[in-house]
Amino acid sequence: MKTISSLLASLLLAGASSLANAGTIDFDNLSLADWAVIPSNYGDHGAGGAGDARVGVSYSGSSGVTNHLLFWNNDYGDLSKVAFTPTNGTLARISFTADPGWLISSVFFELAGWPNVDLPAQTIVAGIGPVTGTFSPTTVQGDFITAPPRHSGFGLGTPGASTAYIEWGTDWNIGIDNISFDVIRDPAAPVPEPGSLALLATALGLAAAGQRRRAARH
Repeated sequence: MKTISSLLASLLLAGASSLANAGTIDFDNLSLADWAVIPSNYGDHGAGGAGDARVGVSYSGSSGVTNHLLFWNNDYGDLSKVAFTPTNGTLARISFTADPGWLISSVFFELAGWPNVDLPAQTIVAGIGPVTGTFSPTTVQGDFITAPPRHSGFGLGTPGASTAYIEWGTDWNIGIDNISFDVIRDPAAPVPEPGSLALLATALGLAAAGQRRRAARH
């Protein structure tokens, strides 16, 4: 029974680990030219190898006119392959929507100034459900003159909500990278995800089969 018990423990551990994870969106998976439009579905439910399968992602300018962000390869401090606002003079926005049964509990992101400069008086806002964190006005790092870091990091944590967003700008010279967000189970959702139930059933079935085989040998 030792082998079956080990397998059961491994399967149960795998199921438990699927219940809460962090999603990450950077733009390293993209091979685009400067000024290219970032695919609108990148990171949406894990598309493009980014984000998280349980969270929808969308991009826009704060003006609401555009539904995308633009891409740049280098010279935003020590960040490479970044996203920035599609319309100079407006904020860029990334929105997150968790699937039913899940909540977003935190967001973290890094910003830097182009061309490798510190940019003062910038607007940075993050929101999770009704909670808003305003980091404005602030200087976004980016130059290579002073001591590291060559970028600025911002984050917001809450008990969790189904929606979240990040806004920053207000011009082309502020780029974003290394976006991460924690996804947790909604405590008001009583039913475990189907994949976890199937995994548990498989583990219990294997354990029962092992017990029957052992009993048949006696």
